[in-house]
Amino acid sequence: MTSTRPKSKKTGKILKTIKGKKANWEMFTYIRKGTTYYGNRLVSKNGWIVCTNDGFISKNACLLNIKKVKTLA
Repeated sequence: MTSTRPKSKKTGKILKTIKGKKANWEMFTYIRKGTTYYGNRLVSKNGWIVCTNDGFISKNACLLNIKKVKTLA
């Protein structure tokens, strides 16, 4: 897994930010071909995007993914 440059454009509109120990989770929404999708990304304190997951149809599925990734890490 590689990190994305800190100056890269963060797509979508941020709905919720969840604080972590060393990074923050951002839940965001975006529209593709007329359909609204949700995604999440882990952003470190220095602004680097560590991990990104997108393509969720509901907010609940997006939040569930954050919980699962936290337990695996």
